[in-house]
Amino acid sequence: MTHGITAAHLAKFESLQSLSTEELGTLLAACELRIFQPGDAVLTTGQAERALWMLVLGSAHVTLPGQAAVGQTILEAGPGSILGELSFLRAAPHSATVTCGSACTFARLDRVQFDSLAASHPAIAAKLILGIAELTAARLQAADHWMSEFLSGAEQSRFHGRATELRQAFAMNSPTTAVFLGLRT
Repeated sequence: MTHGITAAHLAKFESLQSLSTEELGTLLAACELRIFQPGDAVLTTGQAERALWMLVLGSAHVTLPGQAAVGQTILEAGPGSILGELSFLRAAPHSATVTCGSACTFARLDRVQFDSLAASHPAIAAKLILGIAELTAARLQAADHWMSEFLSGAEQSRFHGRATELRQAFAMNSPTTAVFLGLRT
């Protein structure tokens, strides 16, 4: 059942812009549509599931471990967002939790469905993977920028101070160990 979701909905995804309307229809046919209510968890930190989640309708909050309790959201996802891409590409537990902020409709593509799609429509699979790679690269660049800002100025001094405390606590005064740990060049 499509719940009124069409290729036109997927055409709004920046990561899927290289796919034609016909290719988007084929991709949508390979997906399973899932509907969630506000407050439902779509992905949970530590859960292992190799599936790509494309948010077609609604809004969701992405939180990292330890942040959900204090309400810190690292990403507000809306229509056109792709989630779960890291676990989809690499068999590893989810690093974040995704919770619906409103009623949500997701197009879910698991690895078995993707492998079948890749066998029958390799060009679609290649374009999808390229879109996911671009999305992942953009998120990595944003994380690098955030980390750079975090470690600048007073935070950098605090970080180096904590690293020195750690080295001293473990009596790691060896120059080789300090270089290995990045505490000394």
